[in-house]
Amino acid sequence: MMLSQRMRRCRQAILDYQAANGGTSPSRSELAAAVGLHSKGSLNHLIDRMVERGLVKRLAHRARALRVLPQRVPVATYPDAQYFVVERVANQALLVPLERRGARR
Repeated sequence: MMLSQRMRRCRQAILDYQAANGGTSPSRSELAAAVGLHSKGSLNHLIDRMVERGLVKRLAHRARALRVLPQRVPVATYPDAQYFVVERVANQALLVPLERRGARR
């Protein structure tokens, strides 16, 4: 999945802020400043696109409630699986084999 430079900066800004502040997400104005946006409306549009692409999730009924979701990137083929997926979780990469569609066990 292709990400715009602004999406990458926004995702990294959220991760950096959460790492420095015990898991708390940045406020909209803090995030807009970190990404280089001048309006919170532009930031909300950017976050909406990131939610649609599965990069972040909004947590309902909470202030500063953004959770960055692990990215899935196909990296190699394997005879018994469709492909491997790398998930970045807590700065560790996990390889997950996926079964081939329609394959019999």
